[in-house]
Amino acid sequence: MSHRENRQRAHSAKTERTVESIAGFLLQSEMIACVAQMGARDFLVTFLVAAGLFIGTPLVLFLIAG
Repeated sequence: MSHRENRQRAHSAKTERTVESIAGFLLQSEMIACVAQMGARDFLVTFLVAAGLFIGTPLVLFLIAG
C-alpha cells in the first residue's frame, strides 16, 4: 500500500469520525429541543409511565417467577 493510499485512508477515517460526531450532536440537540417543546404536563406523564415500566416490569417478573 502506498503512502498516498495510507494518507487518503487516514483522512477518510478522520472525516467519518467528524461526521459521526456532528450527527450525534445534532441528534442530541434535536432531542433536547423536543423535550423543551413538550409541556411540563406531557413530560411528567412520560416520566411517570417510564418510571412505572422501569419499576413494574422487574416486580411483575419477580412475582411470576417467585
